[in-house]
Amino acid sequence: MSKKQKDEKSTFSQLNEEMPNLKDDTQVEIEEPSHAELLAQIEALKTKAEENNNMYLRAAADKDNFRKRMEREIDGARKYAVEGIIKELLPVIDSMEQGLEIAGKDSDETIKSMYEGMLLTIKMLHDVLNKFGVEAVNPKGEAYDPHVHEAMSMIEQPEAKSGEIIQVIQKGYCLHGRVVRPARVIVCK
Repeated sequence: MSKKQKDEKSTFSQLNEEMPNLKDDTQVEIEEPSHAELLAQIEALKTKAEENNNMYLRAAADKDNFRKRMEREIDGARKYAVEGIIKELLPVIDSMEQGLEIAGKDSDETIKSMYEGMLLTIKMLHDVLNKFGVEAVNPKGEAYDPHVHEAMSMIEQPEAKSGEIIQVIQKGYCLHGRVVRPARVIVCK
């Protein structure tokens, strides 16, 4: 006899000893659930399956929303990572532009050549900023918008409309459409 057959015989013998003595013709009654009970169990299982499916769908939607939010945040971080550097460069541009205004009024040849060199330098700087999505905001003649402009004062001017920007004190700058620095302006009353 093989080991497997011995194990099966041993298990069968053990079961016979543990069970009460039943004759082969004795029937054991097993209580089967009624049709109504089975239908109720099926409905309960269907409800549980539907709940599990809904939980799965919600979890999948949450995961997808989280992934999309992370992608937007990463994209925003990439886009606006240079904002600090740009804020530091803007005063340099302002200073150069003010120097150009003063130098452009003088007639000395040395100052004129320096003026032309500064013009080229500032053009290069603007080109670099434009390459990274920085746009200058020079709103003279436009309507005042507190989200993009900073009103330094208001004066009356008969030829201008109320709320119109009549002078730009300092240009503003936007990075990919977001204001880095508002334009400082004088507005008509």
